Amino acid sequence: MYLILYGEACDLCFDQFMDQGKQVMRFHPNSKPIRLLKKIYDEASERRITNPFEGSSLAYQFVMELYSYLPKLERQMEKWPESIVQAALFASHHFHEEIGPDDMAAAACLSKSHFTREFKKATGFTPIHYLTNIRLEKAETLLKTTKYSIEEIAIQCGYLNANYLNKVFRKKIGMSPKQLRETSDA
Repeated sequence: MYLILYGEACDLCFDQFMDQGKQVMRFHPNSKPIRLLKKIYDEASERRITNPFEGSSLAYQFVMELYSYLPKLERQMEKWPESIVQAALFASHHFHEEIGPDDMAAAACLSKSHFTREFKKATGFTPIHYLTNIRLEKAETLLKTTKYSIEEIAIQCGYLNANYLNKVFRKKIGMSPKQLRETSDA
C-alpha cells in the first residue's frame, strides 16, 4: 500500500525513517499504525470522511502514530525471521477461523516443535498466546464498538461459543465480555 502525506510533521517522521536506513518497513499486523490505517481506509472507502479537515486530522494522527512507533520497530517484526513473520501474518488474517499452533507452523513451513521454539524466541510469546491476544483484542474492539451479541463476537473471533470466549476473557482481561461492554457504555 502506498500513502502520500505532506507537511512538516510528515517530514520529521520521514527523516527518522530514513535515519534507520530503510526504504521499506514491516509492521506487525496488529500494530497501532496498521490498525489506524485500516480504520482510515474503512472510513474513506465508506465515504465517511466528509471534509478536508477530518481527512487532515486522520492523516496527522497516522503520522504521529508512526512517529511514536518507529523507535519500537527495531525490537519487533523487523528482526523476526521470515518464517515467523509469515506465521504472524497467517494468524492475523485467519484468527476468526478454527486455527491453532499447528496451522501457524504450517504457514511458517516449520515443524511444530521447531516453530514453537523459534516463535517464542522471536516474539516473546508462545504461538497460542499470540493468537489468543489477537482474538481478544478483536473481541474487545467489537464489544466496544458494535451491538453484536457476545455469541456473535465469539464466533467472529475464532471461538466456538460465548462460554469459551467468556472463560478466556475472564482469565486474560479480568472481567467478562459483558462487564467490559457495560464499562465502555458508561
